[in-house]
Amino acid sequence: MQSNDQATIFTLGYLELLERHLKVTWNEAGIPICLHDWVTDDALTSLRSDLASLMSGDTALAARKAASEYGDTHVQTVGFGLAHDFDQFIKLGLLYGERVVLWDVLSSRVLVTESYQTRKNLVVQIACELLMLKSLVRRGGAVILAHPSMWSQGAAEIDQAVRKYGTAPAASLGLALAFAAIADGLPLHPYTLLTDESRLPVEQQVLAAGHEQFSLDNLRFQQCLTSILQDTRFAYLEEADAEVFYDVLSRHDSVRREIRRHFLPALSGLSPQQYSQEERVLVDELSSLFEKRNADVAAYVADGIDASSTFIVASTSAALAGLPWISALGALGLPTVALSNMVRKWAEKPAKNVIIQAFRELEVSRAGSLIHDPVGVDYRLAVTQEGPRSLSDHYREFTRFYMTENRHDYLKSLSPEIAKEVLSQLKPDDIHNIVNKRQFQNDYIGDYLVDVFDLHKEVYWEHLTQCFDSPEGFLIYDDDAHIISMQQYDIPLSLWRGLLENLFTTYWSELDSGNYNFPLIEFPSVLHFQTAHAEDRENKRAWLLEIVREASAEQGDALSRFVSEAYDGLLPDWFVGAGNSS
Repeated sequence: MQSNDQATIFTLGYLELLERHLKVTWNEAGIPICLHDWVTDDALTSLRSDLASLMSGDTALAARKAASEYGDTHVQTVGFGLAHDFDQFIKLGLLYGERVVLWDVLSSRVLVTESYQTRKNLVVQIACELLMLKSLVRRGGAVILAHPSMWSQGAAEIDQAVRKYGTAPAASLGLALAFAAIADGLPLHPYTLLTDESRLPVEQQVLAAGHEQFSLDNLRFQQCLTSILQDTRFAYLEEADAEVFYDVLSRHDSVRREIRRHFLPALSGLSPQQYSQEERVLVDELSSLFEKRNADVAAYVADGIDASSTFIVASTSAALAGLPWISALGALGLPTVALSNMVRKWAEKPAKNVIIQAFRELEVSRAGSLIHDPVGVDYRLAVTQEGPRSLSDHYREFTRFYMTENRHDYLKSLSPEIAKEVLSQLKPDDIHNIVNKRQFQNDYIGDYLVDVFDLHKEVYWEHLTQCFDSPEGFLIYDDDAHIISMQQYDIPLSLWRGLLENLFTTYWSELDSGNYNFPLIEFPSVLHFQTAHAEDRENKRAWLLEIVREASAEQGDALSRFVSEAYDGLLPDWFVGAGNSS
């Protein structure tokens, strides 16, 4: 982070408010997770108030001034329109320029209405998408600024016109607001992430508008960058974290210019049909070029994180549609003079030669070498389709899996705070199925129990108690962490009773013969700790003595030998004299 960059400092303060008020938690992969049923009405009201204060304060002005100064010597990009893949949207902006500017839409759009309490899910979803950029923000690759309608007279007029005359194409409002911000002294380079279906209409609108900087060539170049990001041969671009993606581009500062030189000369002056054919050929040539080079992207690209979402507000609110392009403004009767002046003023500025810099040699997809998360795809698709989840949603998803391996993967995809709450929801039958439907899952169950121990010890002990209910006996796997835990920590009486009762059932033949196998051979150490060092050792001794009194002579002798094993061959004083009273 640039210590004197007020725009970055402002953005981190903005993100801190989201994280604190919405009780956002983080999983081990660094993905922010929030439960909408954890967000109270009071918390949403407090967030609304704090964001409003932040946006109207001196720090917002300082951030905008810093961004303006940065834009005088660097290329700042601003997206317009709605992006269905926020991760791709950000990476497109980073390929196109040096820093991405996002407008605040929570304070200026989502939370500004009287019905903001009903929009909790939308607030949570947008917040989590923005928090995904936290590391990128620290590196200086992205900033969030107050919405132009809050500080630009031109943007405010556009906003008022939308409210007065109704809605129109979403992409248009974002572009119009970018023009307004540029006219008021904030250097920006607009870009958009287009689908195949929307390319031709937007191309026609750009051509009709006649913008010098936002030209058809620039738009088509953005489409080429999008094609690279979406090409499976360049899958490592999707797999890289946004901050890693930014770091690579920053270290190899010739990347953008090389890509621009590769595409634009060959695409200039082509018809839409010719452009479509030539674009595919050029992407193929680029892929072949990268295959021949000694790429070292493996040193930079970390394990992938799928940050896609159903939708995200890129440069405007999902709740508002946009203005039409300049050529269509008249159809709605909207005032066009101010906007046209902004466009002309912007178009008169000379194009910057540093928009696209060089590209480091990249190797073809590393996807095959990445560790596959069997839960990740299904889980993230579900989140994409349904939005933020409640605790009950997570519980249902967790218990839906049949194999403990998949349950464990799902648990690890959550933050520790949420994972603990999911474990708290488990019923006895749930736990029984997890630990006793083993089917060659023993090692996976053992690995799962290690994490359960760290997350929720009470639930962990219940899992071990249920392990004694299996006809196979206590769980055996390639480690003994679950047994060691009973040798070092106080266990509940329910687990203690389960262990003692199994001595005369599952393990009776071993107990009677004195030939102890695993895990029985480890149980004397458990008995010693629980009867000599546990805080409730008196209760545990009493339970053991009660079993001895009710046992037959044969059982009592076997149990006495077992206890003596726990005490170095000697019976402890509290046990001496115990026996069958009949």
